Amino acid sequence: MLLSALSVRPFPSSPRLSMPNAISEGTGLQWYGFIPTEMRHGSSLATYTIDGGVATAFVLPGIKPPSTASQYNYLFFETPELPYGQHTVLVTYLGSDTPLTLDYL
Repeated sequence: MLLSALSVRPFPSSPRLSMPNAISEGTGLQWYGFIPTEMRHGSSLATYTIDGGVATAFVLPGIKPPSTASQYNYLFFETPELPYGQHTVLVTYLGSDTPLTLDYL
């Protein structure tokens, strides 16, 4: 069972863009977004932390030539399996090109 029943808290004050802390219950998380063609096409970096642990980096790849179409249902990251229970997830965008988007978890 993936994390469900997502709730969020206000953005922390930080020079980086961060998703509010998400508190949910389950055994893992898959973050799906889209890569819009209307934005810059270079790759960007982001991180996620689970339960205040060590940050795990992931790449937002951008659109690679010769493609010019937006990419949908893109799996940006998947957590390792977690013990069942409540978990806190913090996602931080560190890039300036491809935006961090969220379609669904």
